[in-house]
Amino acid sequence: MGEIEIKSVESLNWIFYDMPTLKIDGVHIYRISLVEEAHRIREFQALLSLDEQIQANRYLKKQDQDRFTISKAALRIILSRYMDIAPKALLFDVDTGKKPFVKSNRTFFFNISHSSDWALIAVSNMEVGIDIEFVKPDFVASDIVQEYFSQDEISYLNSQHTATAFFKLWTRKEAFLKATGQGIGDHLKFTPSLTGVHQLNADLYGYQHNWKVLGFMLNSDYACAVATASDLIFFLEYWM
Repeated sequence: MGEIEIKSVESLNWIFYDMPTLKIDGVHIYRISLVEEAHRIREFQALLSLDEQIQANRYLKKQDQDRFTISKAALRIILSRYMDIAPKALLFDVDTGKKPFVKSNRTFFFNISHSSDWALIAVSNMEVGIDIEFVKPDFVASDIVQEYFSQDEISYLNSQHTATAFFKLWTRKEAFLKATGQGIGDHLKFTPSLTGVHQLNADLYGYQHNWKVLGFMLNSDYACAVATASDLIFFLEYWM
């Protein structure tokens, strides 16, 4: 039976590094402003595959189409730097757990999440999952907590009475399930999210090794979390 260690960090030091080198046992997290990059939308559209362009056009609002396009293009640009290949030349597929991968290179792991005006992309040499959620001030958590949270988590949320507390726990659950490739709908209620060390049921998650989940706030409006296998040293770097 494996373990999951959940921590949070209060302040981040985002640094810029234009020629990334993936350190051993490291996770590189990129933040992308979907507002500041909107002026490059035509450039980004040209990088997408036909399937990705079709996906973008399924969104009814142009703003949502652009956010999707920027996120996917940013992923291609970032991965291309690691793999020394043109962004448009990258070919993606999904595994049995619906986790995307680059067909020509299975040594890199990555995950992407976007919400409202921001996207996060994580790149690693180990399994990784990332999630970002815009904290809706008027969000009513009581409508869904019974279905997706344990009794201890519900007690914690009841003591906090804030939307921020809800999304902090939610992103931790999502990041972990994305890292394991099980999908958001699988075992959400049984996925730990409170700070501390928790035992994992191998029958549910299928993984025997340990995991770490780090929760953080991008700013006061966005709750985030990253999850990765932790049987080796856990390392994070942040880029602007």
